[in-house]
Amino acid sequence: ADLTAVQADVSHDVRLDHMAFKVTTDGDSAAFPAFLLSDSYILRGYSDTDRIVYGTGAVTATTDIPDAAETLLARQDVAYLHVRSAQNNCYHLRIEKAG
Repeated sequence: ADLTAVQADVSHDVRLDHMAFKVTTDGDSAAFPAFLLSDSYILRGYSDTDRIVYGTGAVTATTDIPDAAETLLARQDVAYLHVRSAQNNCYHLRIEKAG
């Protein structure tokens, strides 16, 4: 799985605008942005008209995000994903299909 995460925006003391990086899986390990320190996040799918795709949102373990993202992005009705705080629903970043 090769996913590109874009448009990182973190509230509080750190703000990262339009940060681009790759989230990739390599065996059992995954590379995540340093600010993703919680054990879990909400992963939610959005359509190409920027509407929530109901039934896609779930609290997801941080280590499971690459596999869950790949599964959701394989759906025809999902254009991109948001990673949000599992506690406060704050937006952290967007995941899009690479390429």
